[in-house]
Formats: sequence, C-alpha cells, structure tokens
Amino acid sequence: MEEEHIRTIIKQNEQLHQVIGDMARTLKVICDVVCTNLSPAQSLSDPDPTQPIAYKDEELITVKEAEHIMNVCRAKIDKLRLEGKLTTVRRNNERPVRLIKKEVENARQWYSVKKGKI
Repeated sequence: MEEEHIRTIIKQNEQLHQVIGDMARTLKVICDVVCTNLSPAQSLSDPDPTQPIAYKDEELITVKEAEHIMNVCRAKIDKLRLEGKLTTVRRNNERPVRLIKKEVENARQWYSVKKGKI
C-alpha cells in the first residue's frame, strides 16, 4: 500500500514538473513578444493602463455642456454614464463631475446623429 502511494506521489510530481516547464516556456514566449513589440521609447515600466489618467481642463466638459453638444437631456447623459458609454471623471472625488470631451463628441456621432437629434 505504501509503495503504491509513493508511486502516485512520484507520478504527480512528474506531472507537476511538466506543467511548470510548459508554463515557463509560455512565459518566455510572452516576454519575447512583449519586448519585441515595444518601441525604443517604451519600456516595461510604462504607466499601468488601469491606473487613473489625469486629464487637462480643456479635455473635460460638464454634463450641461455634453447635453448641448449631443442635444439630449441630462437623463440620457446619466444613462450613458451608467452604461459605461461615457466616462465620468471626478477630481478628488468631488462634485461636479466632468466628462471626456472627445468621448462626448464621438457619442454625438454614434448616438445623436443616428437618432436624428442633430
């Protein structure tokens, strides 16, 4: 019984070793691809895209300005924000909120023009 248990452990150890080897080879391929696709100006220490982005004042607009650009009511702007179609930007978690001007201008095309609002 003990011998069978030892054989099972050895077999599992060999399988684990194989999996770890496969993972190491896969990781090397990923690293090679990432390093190859970086431009000379980039590095692996570039900012994390999941981190908050700082916008300049001229890149942001108020909800009221977005209403005018898109020719819609505040409720529609709020709905698009809740659906994640417009990004809400808060400074230091304060009100009032701001929207990214470029996103609103794009939404004007895919929403307002399409709906005949403009």
